[in-house]
Amino acid sequence: MVLTLTKSQKEMVQSYGRSFLGAALALYMAGSTDVYTYVYALVAAFAPVAIRFFNKNDIAFGKISGKSTSEEVAAEVVKSVKEFTKN
Repeated sequence: MVLTLTKSQKEMVQSYGRSFLGAALALYMAGSTDVYTYVYALVAAFAPVAIRFFNKNDIAFGKISGKSTSEEVAAEVVKSVKEFTKN
């Protein structure tokens, strides 16, 4: 059995990897040698990716992900810019 991932799933795995790498590098540079601390970093790195996954308005993984047309993406970008400039 071969595991095949969609483009979006591959991007989420890459995002998770970047989060973990950043957390592990910060621990290493701080001088941490406790293995359990790195396990906690592995778990904590899951949080940002999970938040993006469950946010249906997220451009990368949410409502207008890779399945959206260019018109839908452009409309969402324009909408976001207008909302940002109001504040």
